[in-house]
Amino acid sequence: MLQTRRWVAIALLATGLGLATPAAAQDDALATGKSALALSKYDVAATELAKALKNPKTKAEAQVYQTRLLLWTGRYADAVTVGKKAGAGSTPRKVRVARYVAEALVRQGKAADAIKILEAVKNESGAFAANLYLGEILIGQGKRKDAETALMVIINGYNNDEIKDDDATGMSYVGRATYLMRSYEEANSSFNKAEQAGAKKRVETLLWRAELFLDKYNPGSAGSTVNDAAKLAPNDPRVLVALAHVKLEQAMDFRSADKLIERALKIDVNLAEAYFVRAGLRLRTMALAE
Repeated sequence: MLQTRRWVAIALLATGLGLATPAAAQDDALATGKSALALSKYDVAATELAKALKNPKTKAEAQVYQTRLLLWTGRYADAVTVGKKAGAGSTPRKVRVARYVAEALVRQGKAADAIKILEAVKNESGAFAANLYLGEILIGQGKRKDAETALMVIINGYNNDEIKDDDATGMSYVGRATYLMRSYEEANSSFNKAEQAGAKKRVETLLWRAELFLDKYNPGSAGSTVNDAAKLAPNDPRVLVALAHVKLEQAMDFRSADKLIERALKIDVNLAEAYFVRAGLRLRTMALAE
């Protein structure tokens, strides 16, 4: 009896100290992996999400975040494979992951396949991210009228109160959608509301807003916005490319921009935007063969 009490006491002490059981550790692994991914700690995210994938309770959710990890580190084909698994058997998860699967396909030159993925979920409840990215792809193809149909899903969502002013993510989508529709003042106003609701902690929102500032010849505000993103996720290759853009716009600082692009390509060797900036740098220094 005393021996039993001793082990009970040890178990309670372990719980108090935060020493998790294997199952609890796998639950914690998902939260740790998500947090590490948001902070661009990709090695930690990969390790923790791998643990979460072993737990049947967290496997599907871990696949959603693993899709993002694979996308942001340049493993596009793997991102598509994992993303499709994540969305299998659950419409809400399929809606959430569709945007990332679609981007991974676009980055492989498979825009038609990406459009099919997005169109399959565009009418589902809450499919704002999917419609936003669908609009972006269609604009890239010169199909602005079709794009505006997709983007209006987000605008109508706001007008119908599906997206409210205190929804940081939703207002970010409204800001991006109005930017893509060339309503720049409305975009800026929507980004203001998004930031007031908490989007100052959302890297994608900050990058979208910086793009708006650069397009409207405001490199100072773009720079401070990208710097905010860099504080949140210093190793995010998208952030590093945006920092390079700002270095060029603000001071024509070729050397710093080139170093930033080099860092981005070490994380995602296939990142098209990084090669675009690097090509511009080589043109400016007349390294034409490069």
